[in-house]
Amino acid sequence: MRISNKMFWAKKIFIFLLASLFIISYHSVFAESIFLKDGKIIEGTITKETDKATEIKTTDGQKLSIARKDILRTLVNTSYKTKMYIMKDDKTVIAVYIVDEDNESYTYRTELQDPNESKIKKDNVLFISKIPPQEFIQEKDSSVKSNKKEYTREEEIKFRAPLLRAGFTKFIHFDDNELTELYDQKSPAIIFDAFLYRLRGPLYSGEGGIDLMFRFRHHGAKVDSSAEDPRTQKFNELFNATITSEYASDFFLNTFSLGARAAWGFYNFVHIQPYVFLLYSVGKVKTLLSYNSRNNEYDSNAHGIDYGLGVDIGIFPYFGIFAEYNGGWVKGKFPNEKEYNFAANSIYFGASFRTSYGYLK
Repeated sequence: MRISNKMFWAKKIFIFLLASLFIISYHSVFAESIFLKDGKIIEGTITKETDKATEIKTTDGQKLSIARKDILRTLVNTSYKTKMYIMKDDKTVIAVYIVDEDNESYTYRTELQDPNESKIKKDNVLFISKIPPQEFIQEKDSSVKSNKKEYTREEEIKFRAPLLRAGFTKFIHFDDNELTELYDQKSPAIIFDAFLYRLRGPLYSGEGGIDLMFRFRHHGAKVDSSAEDPRTQKFNELFNATITSEYASDFFLNTFSLGARAAWGFYNFVHIQPYVFLLYSVGKVKTLLSYNSRNNEYDSNAHGIDYGLGVDIGIFPYFGIFAEYNGGWVKGKFPNEKEYNFAANSIYFGASFRTSYGYLK
């Protein structure tokens, strides 16, 4: 009987230990990881789920309630924590954390806490390894090519600031009141912009920064009138002329500008980027007076500053539109040597073209 009792209790202890081991193993192997849309990962055991929230007891004992709308995915393993090396069919290698997969593709992150995710088709993968392929990767001087991920629509638009732009306007009002009174017909104005260097970095988190800005601008005005017009005497003074018949006068301002633009951006289906700018401008004012069968032409150097504000709207990855207010003080002379401000208050509308990603971290 003693032997039988010992066997009985031995079996009970064995079953208890086996059950305990199973429970511990279950919770360690099948602990959940909740991926939030802001990039955070919460580990623990889910205790309750509803249509609106998921309750979890974290590994450090906290009890949290997480809104379902904030959850990206839930995983029941920790294999995603292991850095993997994917060799693509073009023989390039990328170091990633695989956070999800389906029949056709892998979803991965380059930084585990970064919410930005990319997908790669399984057909484009040669193999996946925990160990870097030594033929393509070295410990310190890595020969792995940069991870050129397949950008989402948001990333394509957000990280491709406009590099080239062209704008047009007929909304022109001269700062100088005398020019406004003398010239009643404004010629259409055009601008061409180039952003050759964009300062981006951790300070701006990819949402904005400072641009080095180049601009070419052309605008002008003209008038057709007669000797009886009250403005005739003023034109006589400007051009040192004697007008006795019908006459016409034109001027054109062409400037090249260099300066800086400060831009901020946010994404909501399209990328919207407000900005302000300040430019130093130099160029030429060309004036022409035709009267009494004579053509008097005069060129004057012009210089000053241009300033303004506007908004870029990225509709597609490479193309967008913009609207901008532009003003300034750009001084030039008529033949009588009197200076005028040939800059104008203008509202430009135009299109932008992006030649590359151009995003500098």
